[in-house]
Amino acid sequence: MPTCQNCKNKWSWSQTMKQQMKLKSKITCDYCGKRQYLSEKSQFKHAVLSFMVMLILIWIFNKSDAAFVLNIVFFIIGITVMSIPSPFLTELSNEKEQL
Repeated sequence: MPTCQNCKNKWSWSQTMKQQMKLKSKITCDYCGKRQYLSEKSQFKHAVLSFMVMLILIWIFNKSDAAFVLNIVFFIIGITVMSIPSPFLTELSNEKEQL
């Protein structure tokens, strides 16, 4: 779980998910109110996870003669697979870092 670099409080899984769902580059700490950003290492981990899941989904869609509804189910499973471990891959930084 991520730890705020200012107040050193460890975030819960649900706090981290709530902040990441906002889809903003800056994240505000619930404890001290200071801005936090995803570290470069964390951005890389998220990118690799997303890339792997998308490759698997593309492979499934191309190999499958399944109905449209089944493809939607696979897509939802893929999004879930990316979302659940996401807070565990998150590390915070005081400065905005580029990947």
